[in-house]
Amino acid sequence: MQVAISQVNQLSQVNNQLIQYLDRELADLFGMLNLTDPEAVRDALLEITPQLAQVYAEQASVGSAEWYELVRRSQVGGQYYAVPAAGPDPLTIERNVRWAAEDLFTDTPELTLSKLTGSMRRHVLGASRDTIMLNTEKDRDSVGWHRIARAGGCDFCVMLSQRGAVYKRRGADFAAHDNCRCRIAPSWDPSAPEVDVRAYEASKTTSKMNAEQKEAHNRRVKEWMDSNKDGLDEFRKELTD
Repeated sequence: MQVAISQVNQLSQVNNQLIQYLDRELADLFGMLNLTDPEAVRDALLEITPQLAQVYAEQASVGSAEWYELVRRSQVGGQYYAVPAAGPDPLTIERNVRWAAEDLFTDTPELTLSKLTGSMRRHVLGASRDTIMLNTEKDRDSVGWHRIARAGGCDFCVMLSQRGAVYKRRGADFAAHDNCRCRIAPSWDPSAPEVDVRAYEASKTTSKMNAEQKEAHNRRVKEWMDSNKDGLDEFRKELTD
């Protein structure tokens, strides 16, 4: 009872379209602003960007809930009503905007748009992933979720994919960097293997960690990856782009 990659691609296509629309709106907004007044640009981005992120994240959540229901019906049958995940934290979005806006006060203010676009993409795709994870926890027939990395993805993503193993713990995180193209799929296969215990640690999001905690976390992740680097090529063989 493994979700077919063609079904995963269907959700990806919907999310990619949302991302394209969001990118276009951010670019249009940025193009209308006067970069010679960085304070005014920053304030405008702080006012409008969170609204855009919330709108597109909500659409991603609703679309992913509908997708979950359809895929579940094809896999196990029966009726299940999926719940869309909540949108991104407004304070987190504000921090992202302020971080991106730092470049407005330099000789390369255009970098603000690329940084902002990457961050907002992550929030939209995160809403989709959160919806899948939320419903694998609510759905009594589900055993968890897969992380689906690309063969050309970074070592971190490939390691976390764990060759199709399942994240079975409730509340497990889906660590993702800006522009991460990893995907997620629910699992209803009780015989599916579980990911390595260290994958749960590596997959934690760091946004709520303080500097000391983040440093310790990154050190543990690096140690884990270094101890498994010889197997990365084997991991990639089972992945596609």
